[in-house]
Amino acid sequence: MAIGSRKVLAMRLQGVAHFTRPQLELEQYVTPPDVAASLLWEAYLAGHIEKRTVADLGAGTGMLTIGALLLGAERVVAVEVDKDAADDLERNLDSLGLDRERVELVRGDARTVAVKADTVVQNPPFGVWRRHADAEFVQAAKQTGGVVYTLHKDATDAVTWMEAQAAPDHRVETLSRVVMTIPPVHAFHRKRLYMVAVLLFRLTIRG
Repeated sequence: MAIGSRKVLAMRLQGVAHFTRPQLELEQYVTPPDVAASLLWEAYLAGHIEKRTVADLGAGTGMLTIGALLLGAERVVAVEVDKDAADDLERNLDSLGLDRERVELVRGDARTVAVKADTVVQNPPFGVWRRHADAEFVQAAKQTGGVVYTLHKDATDAVTWMEAQAAPDHRVETLSRVVMTIPPVHAFHRKRLYMVAVLLFRLTIRG
């Protein structure tokens, strides 16, 4: 089934199962399908997904990996440090009937594993539980691919912060602002839903 719109992509991603054992210290939560579709559709329209090698850093249960496959990525390198999450990702690939041959699952820390790709897609930790994890993911992504699509929590200084992370060799574009709707996943969560505003950035090498 061809993916003809962002809306159709989001609908297909509804089938991606959540974490079986989410880890608080890794800030694990599933990227909402509509948010994942927004990121991936921007990359797809720019020619950065179809027939490309895509790296998904901190792949979790595979939301962005699976979306990239659906949009025609030639190959996806999914990097995930957590064993349970990596197992979840493999189960999602099987349950959705996707071609496992097009996915290289790297079980390791996305901040230190050396992989190469044309395009990086990621929804990294916000750096709430692991201080500076967000910056570390950006730096790893810059070393991994020629273009990076990355989601980060909206804040007063978010754009300035990202420009500092990108300097001196990358330029930054702020593509959109979206709101994540996140269900409670940890014992201390009390609300039925959490709303988090995030910014989608694209980093490209200056040249």
